[in-house]
Amino acid sequence: MSNLTTMDYHAVTHAQVNWRNEVVGDLIKQSSRRFTFAYRHDYLTRADALAIAAMFPLRREEFVSESLHAYFDNLILEGWLLTQAEKLLHIAKSNRFAMLMATCRHTIGAVSITPLDAQGAPLPDLSTLHPSNLSLERHALGSPFSNSCPSCLLPSLHGSWHPKCHRDLWGTSKAVSIALDQVDPFASFSQTIHGGSISGAQRKGLFRFDHSSATLIPGAASSTHILKPSGDHPNLPENEHVTMAIARRLKFHVPPFALVNSTPQVGPAFVIKRFDRTPGGKLLKEDAAQLLGIASEDKYTGSNERVAAAIARGGSKLDLNEFLRRLVFCFVTGNGDMHLKNWALLENQSKNGGMQLSPCYDLLNTRLALPRESIDIGLPLLDKSRKLKGSYFRTFALDKLQLVPRYVESIFAELPAWQATIIDFVGRSALEQDSKERYLQIVDDRVSALTKQ
Repeated sequence: MSNLTTMDYHAVTHAQVNWRNEVVGDLIKQSSRRFTFAYRHDYLTRADALAIAAMFPLRREEFVSESLHAYFDNLILEGWLLTQAEKLLHIAKSNRFAMLMATCRHTIGAVSITPLDAQGAPLPDLSTLHPSNLSLERHALGSPFSNSCPSCLLPSLHGSWHPKCHRDLWGTSKAVSIALDQVDPFASFSQTIHGGSISGAQRKGLFRFDHSSATLIPGAASSTHILKPSGDHPNLPENEHVTMAIARRLKFHVPPFALVNSTPQVGPAFVIKRFDRTPGGKLLKEDAAQLLGIASEDKYTGSNERVAAAIARGGSKLDLNEFLRRLVFCFVTGNGDMHLKNWALLENQSKNGGMQLSPCYDLLNTRLALPRESIDIGLPLLDKSRKLKGSYFRTFALDKLQLVPRYVESIFAELPAWQATIIDFVGRSALEQDSKERYLQIVDDRVSALTKQ
């Protein structure tokens, strides 16, 4: 992996912008201070033409920016994968255009980038130049539990899968394996950077589920699942799994997921099925940073009021109801990382061009992982980001979101049942005992704060 490519992405200045599998526009770096995006004329004249993003309404004029447009900037990978891309592709993290050219052939959502050479021909796809099936060894995915389903965490005999949970995640009843690099299993997660991109700070990778062999194969092309192994902080996969399982039990909209064992080196891994991929094709997805035109590095700026406004413009009143309920849930479960990229709208397949609040993702108790974390909720709420209490959420819901008082109070009425479910699920989770105790203490403190006016 030390010599990934001889292609010089620093020299690329022009790229095709694709929606699903067709070219709809052009992104051009005219200089270090001038970037343009424009829809192609033949696309604009189509009766079924739709805008690829809220920031790019259909029009003939170019969209001009002094830096890479925030929408495209937010397609670029983050965290551990960005560090891997910088090291292995020899592209500085700060060179956003070159990084976009190298890693955004296979993105999250329905919009992707195809870099062009000086003659206007597409550059080769890194995922095909560096296939992911070399030097791989298959490992059976095991369950970390003795009496709970590795997906939903509800009781099951000997930690076996519930058949429906297994089918929902894998689309088959076959036992599933994962193919990992024989020498360095984590190199299989780095395989994502071969033309692929995904956001988030944690160590993670894109994998494709091969139905004929029931095997997860590393690589961004045609990927169906995201895997997150153990990382810099203890119990992250276990933490995300139990938090997502709690959310599922409380009837939040979550994609299929599970906690699985693979190899001793990789350890437990959280796996989630991509919700932007369907049998019918790719779905548009825009996170709040893209909706608001804010660059990825500034994802902690803004406020929950601005997120709500973006959701209201692109979604519906029902989405605002759900937004509040999720916000309260994230506060209760100690999630201080609900930044702009962790809220998103997803294409509604039943409405032509319509969007709705996406399923939940990246739910975990960050206060458990980062005990010194000072932010309670990720983004300010009524200009406050710490020491929040119930009256702030009520004021936000009634005055800012204009929600029906009866609905707002129904969320607070759920808190005792939420806490009982959390106690039950954390007790059966794969967290270490001291982490279980700290998780429950955090929740108890947060529920108490919500009872204050």
